[in-house]
This record gives sequence, structure tokens and C-alpha cells, in this order.
Amino acid sequence: MLYRGADLIRDIEWVIFDEVHYINDRDRGVVWEEVIIMLPEHVSIIMLSATVPNTFEFADWVGRTKQKPVYVVSTFKRPVPLQHYLWCHGKMFKIVDDT
Repeated sequence: MLYRGADLIRDIEWVIFDEVHYINDRDRGVVWEEVIIMLPEHVSIIMLSATVPNTFEFADWVGRTKQKPVYVVSTFKRPVPLQHYLWCHGKMFKIVDDT
């Protein structure tokens, strides 16, 4: 659709990238990057990730690439508590509980 300049793209106003940190994936990242670069100017972007490294550098790159301002919004609040378990010898042990 992006490569061929499909008419459908004219009707798209927003694209939401969930788990945008996959742009750093060695195998798939180039596809994410191409989509960001090739989206038409009229399409707005929302990017979501809890683990994107170098957030402000990435936002700066997107802003320069799209020639639009980029706003980084972050929070340390977790809507779902994080719990870690260890499975050893047929038993499960809770090792981290953020509840």
C-alpha cells in the first residue's frame, strides 16, 4: 500500500505503532523504519512502548524524518503489577512482587 501509493492511504489519518521498540530488531526493524519514513505527511503517528531505549534520540529522529514536532509522554505507573517467578525442581517461587 505504501510502496504503490494506494488510494486507500488518503483516508488514513492515524497510524498506531504498538511495541515500537521492535524498530531495533535486527530482522524486522527495517520494515518499521520504512513505514515511518514512507507514511504520507497527512498521517499522524502514535508510538507505544514500555521498553524503547534512547527515547529522546528516537523521538528526535522521528521528528526530523517527518518534519513535525514529537512529544514524549511517559509514566512510571504500571496498570498491571509486575511479578517474577522462578521455576525450580517442580516448584514455583515468587522472587519479585510489585503489588
